[in-house]
Amino acid sequence: MSGMTGKGAMSLRVLKAEATPNPLATKYVLSGSVAPLPGVSMRAYRTVESAAADPLGSVLMAIPGVTSVLVGESWVTLNRTGSADARALGKSLEAALARCQ
Repeated sequence: MSGMTGKGAMSLRVLKAEATPNPLATKYVLSGSVAPLPGVSMRAYRTVESAAADPLGSVLMAIPGVTSVLVGESWVTLNRTGSADARALGKSLEAALARCQ
């Protein structure tokens, strides 16, 4: 039941964090699917303004230290400033998923 979307669903959680070719980006693999946006398969944001129509994207872009966001079906990649901690961002991601699912 983990990762279901909709009413009564359990919150998604981060299963693992994976390194990417970019040392300031981390891919977080999730326990299920992110709630989709109509007509959109993948979402990418570089500013808070560009994410305004996406409840999850706007919350993620507002996390201190996040510089861009890429959201796939069951993963999220967060790019960060050099001073931001990837583990702390993973915890912020889980909190954002709990609020937005």
